[in-house]
Amino acid sequence: MQTFAGYEVLLTLYKDITLWLCTGYTDVPACSFSLSIIFPSLMAVEDCYKGLDKEPANADLHFTLYNLLKFNRSVSMFHLEQAVENNQEKYGFLYFSAASEFYNKRELNQAKKYLWKSVELNPPDRDACALLGEIYRKENKFNTSVKILKRGLKYYPDYPVYYILMGTALLNNGSIRQGLAYFLFLTETDNEFTELALFKAGLCYLMAGLYDRAIEKFTGLSLKYPSNPRGPYALEFMDKIK
Repeated sequence: MQTFAGYEVLLTLYKDITLWLCTGYTDVPACSFSLSIIFPSLMAVEDCYKGLDKEPANADLHFTLYNLLKFNRSVSMFHLEQAVENNQEKYGFLYFSAASEFYNKRELNQAKKYLWKSVELNPPDRDACALLGEIYRKENKFNTSVKILKRGLKYYPDYPVYYILMGTALLNNGSIRQGLAYFLFLTETDNEFTELALFKAGLCYLMAGLYDRAIEKFTGLSLKYPSNPRGPYALEFMDKIK
């Protein structure tokens, strides 16, 4: 059976904790708890490596090892790279996982490369569309951002993240009324972005010179979310400019 450093680390930990228990180590509950965590992981890792002996290009096994061995980054990343390289079924989440690793390291070009692979699938990965669209928005490439987010909406029309990102990209691009439509959609239901959408809808009305409607949205924000300082601040601002 082939093994890598991650498996060896787990095995060493298991042996050390077992030794502590056998030699009368005082913190028995802590050791027992550690063993209860390590042992199943050790068995799972061993099973994966046995599987790779038979199918060395199995993307699912490599991805499982990527998740199990994250405490050893070099080994974990090796298995992620193998999973992506052998991604014959074109699983979007594999590309997204690789992209996330590079995104967290601020290596955006590498992140975008894998995100595009995921976005171009049918169907695309839901979160990949959102992240890639947001990356391009932050790069002020609003048309590209909108194009990607529209592709995501085609497959996942009920995903609220797309609406807040789409509205923001359009607003940044100067398409106020188009952006407003996405924010208003979110204000009609309770979701994780309703609070932010109320503020951004009010901001759109303000930028369009529709002050009464802006006040209506900012008032709604203050009443529904009294702990949010944006509502009172926006209303105070409206009093000064009217």
